[in-house]
Amino acid sequence: MISASVESNFDAQLELIDPDGLALAFDDDSGGELQPLLEAIELPLEGTYILVVSGFGSTDGGPFSLTLVAEDGAIPATDSISIGETYSGDLTRGGEVRLSFPGETGQRVTISLSAEFDGLLDLLNPSGEVVASDDDSGEGVNPLLSQITLEENGEYTIVVSSFAGQGSGPFTLTLNPAEVAVEPTPAPVEPSAAALELPLGESIEATLGADGQARLTFEAAVGDVVSLGVAPVPFDAPLDLYLELLPPPGSR
Repeated sequence: MISASVESNFDAQLELIDPDGLALAFDDDSGGELQPLLEAIELPLEGTYILVVSGFGSTDGGPFSLTLVAEDGAIPATDSISIGETYSGDLTRGGEVRLSFPGETGQRVTISLSAEFDGLLDLLNPSGEVVASDDDSGEGVNPLLSQITLEENGEYTIVVSSFAGQGSGPFTLTLNPAEVAVEPTPAPVEPSAAALELPLGESIEATLGADGQARLTFEAAVGDVVSLGVAPVPFDAPLDLYLELLPPPGSR
């Protein structure tokens, strides 16, 4: 693999041509400040490759410097961190720092980064797949992975890098258990008072219980026709009342 970058005073472009004369990679502004960056490009063929530097517009041009770096493709060494700890490290330009920690299914974590450069955070699961990424959700241009739920047991990896590989310098990373919101326990509802007997053809006054209900019973025979009404006391009290008629217990 190779990486190639250009530094110039104009808006440069960079293209990589393979030994068959076909365009393999192209970039315009990934290096920041209108500069191109081809990063970690895997070369599929043996032979002579060509790097083409050009200007974005017909009038763009001038002196430039081109940097070509060969990479062996090896994954950087991984350090370790525990939940509840803060790690202090240093990121090199175009590099990354990897930190591993053991995780359990259902565990929730928050990962924050503090640095002077524009940092990036990736979280890899035990299989090496990216399960969460962030750029600028923290303060300033710092990344933040908040309230991440781990979906399996195993060793997770945090990858610290910089936007377009252009940042470098010291940083601090904090791995904390995520705070789980605790649902308040509802106050127990007291059952309604014992049912009151309502004689047919009469009216009685009753009081709603702590659960907002009042139960009244009356005796009736099959085929009886009844009418029921309810009103607050006093009549203009701000109560929105409703009636529900239930069959005798065990009749359904």
